[in-house]
Amino acid sequence: MDSDEIKSNVKFVECLIDALGYCDAETYDLIFEITDKKLASLLKSNPQKFAYLEAYLSRPGMPDEKMEAWYNDKMRQSSEAGVAEAQYQHACRLWERGDHEAAVNLYKASADQGFPKSQYCYGLGLRDGVGVPQDKAKGLFYIELAAGRLYEYALEYLIGLYRDDLSNEGRQKFTLYSEMLRWSESET
Repeated sequence: MDSDEIKSNVKFVECLIDALGYCDAETYDLIFEITDKKLASLLKSNPQKFAYLEAYLSRPGMPDEKMEAWYNDKMRQSSEAGVAEAQYQHACRLWERGDHEAAVNLYKASADQGFPKSQYCYGLGLRDGVGVPQDKAKGLFYIELAAGRLYEYALEYLIGLYRDDLSNEGRQKFTLYSEMLRWSESET
């Protein structure tokens, strides 16, 4: 498969996985089968890179604790392969377990690939000095990058930050981020 075909198949599998959450049992089985076949070809080309997609497919009959370990392992594999979404998901799990330093490092790796959720989380880590030395200016930079990609939480954070800022620049930023949020909500 060439890179365009791989990208197309990844998008297709992502859409199918999303669709699984909205269908009845009969349709679910059909979409699951199609997804599983498409995913198998991606896994053949690069099992580690596309393991995160496999993690999103529930495995009937697998006990919850095994499912959790399986999910974490798949995300870790793709995270190590440099997949931004998997790095974000794996970082979230590390954060929940209290390993803030490792989580922030993964957020940064993913943020530097342009993944807005990671840009926001990494920015918060920098602003608050959690998992990394505090650097408020750099943290704000990453949060603004996420806002530029219309990530809702980043926009809301910046709106809150500038809400009471009476300076000319503060009022302009408040207005800008408010308009961006309204626009992004109207697009969904």
